[in-house]
Amino acid sequence: MENPDKIWTVLELVKWGSDYFGQKGIESPRLNIELLLCDVLSIDRIGIYTHFDQPLQKHELDILRNYVIRRGKREPLQYILKNVNFCGIPLLVQKGVLIPRPETEILVNEALKRFEKQDYLVADLGTGSGCIALSIAKQCPDAKVYAYDLSEDALAVARLNAQNNSLTNIDFQQIDILKTIPENIKFNFIISNPPYVELEEYNALQPEVKNYEPDFALTDNSDGLTFYRRYAQIFPEILSENGTFMLEIGYGQSDKIIDIFSTTQYSIEFIKDLSGINRIAHGKKRCHSSPTLSF
Repeated sequence: MENPDKIWTVLELVKWGSDYFGQKGIESPRLNIELLLCDVLSIDRIGIYTHFDQPLQKHELDILRNYVIRRGKREPLQYILKNVNFCGIPLLVQKGVLIPRPETEILVNEALKRFEKQDYLVADLGTGSGCIALSIAKQCPDAKVYAYDLSEDALAVARLNAQNNSLTNIDFQQIDILKTIPENIKFNFIISNPPYVELEEYNALQPEVKNYEPDFALTDNSDGLTFYRRYAQIFPEILSENGTFMLEIGYGQSDKIIDIFSTTQYSIEFIKDLSGINRIAHGKKRCHSSPTLSF
């Protein structure tokens, strides 16, 4: 795209962008350039294939050029496009807010399977973009969802996402859950995707994650277990008598999670992700001696 006077068609740009992103070591290079073109031209991916011969206007090329430069520097595609789809809900995402992952969709779907009532009081600890809170609020309109986060920037995005999706049964609050707890409330259900990446693993993450996404949403700058230890301390105070919780966990953390909650009143069951890895810890009050299970 160095020649400003050249007329570029969609097909030429798809081929050029695929090669360029491939040279930059970006995964799925063709998909990346196609999605960027879709945004510039306001078409879907099918439209890319039906508009192969369409030339781009100068202002469209200027926008695409900026996108390509940013993606070439390994800025996440989601931040460039400023949107992501999570559990069928369109969400605004931007720098300072963790990009929702497919694993967290599993967390939400498994939680919804286990809701016995829709008038639950639900807490989403570390809400970020609001993806978990919004998904539950949409599927359970009679539930009251409390979404907590330390970052006011993240809460501003989450509130906007709730507004854009016309969801009013969510209460967003700024709180440092490591230092304080919600007062005068007992939740029926607590759900959380806490920062569980240990520091050594975080330092080896790909540039899209390490250089752009908020570190405080990914790692505790320690062994990845800080938040689970805190949860084991406070859940007896903020969960109702028969309350339950679901937590996303990292690879290889199952045994450590069992140890952390071993002295509490809760037993832990694990739910696997699509790769067969224990990804979700489901906790509920012990019934005498409850074994630890994996599904």
